[in-house]
Amino acid sequence: MGVKEVLNKQETTGHLFLVRQGLFLRGYNSGALMLEKLLGYKAQRVFLKVCAAEVCIAGFPSQNLSRVLATVEKAGGKIVMQNEQTVEIEGLDYPCTPEIIRQYPEKEPLSPVATTLPGTSSVPRKQEVTTVEKIITRRVLDYNLSASTPMEAMLFLSALQKEFGGQMNK
Repeated sequence: MGVKEVLNKQETTGHLFLVRQGLFLRGYNSGALMLEKLLGYKAQRVFLKVCAAEVCIAGFPSQNLSRVLATVEKAGGKIVMQNEQTVEIEGLDYPCTPEIIRQYPEKEPLSPVATTLPGTSSVPRKQEVTTVEKIITRRVLDYNLSASTPMEAMLFLSALQKEFGGQMNK
């Protein structure tokens, strides 16, 4: 199920959807607001070309799914459907309007890392950041460490290492 379809179904059914994307599950608009309000995951505003609109997004590592679903059920939500790619939730109301979306900070692009040249201590230079480094940095910054156990954090790092392996040196 694509993002456009998820947004459409959320509007027509009133249900919330979480969609797997790699090692993470993401919520869009109402789903993102639910993740932020119930679980403390950070929602951000992005412009998606596929929808030609700004949307709110929030996500979490897939290994946290059982904890997320338990929290959703405690809040009165009901899991209508769950498969490998999608979770459908009913019974929770997190309305998301364009005005609400505009209140969220825009997802910031990653900037190059400043480093110091060898042999100098005060002259910083900009080091080019690879796409892999940007992806890893964003995932680490988006990871909600305060809402995870030490084991979940270790599994998260292990999954990053498995996914990106030796790509950092390329």
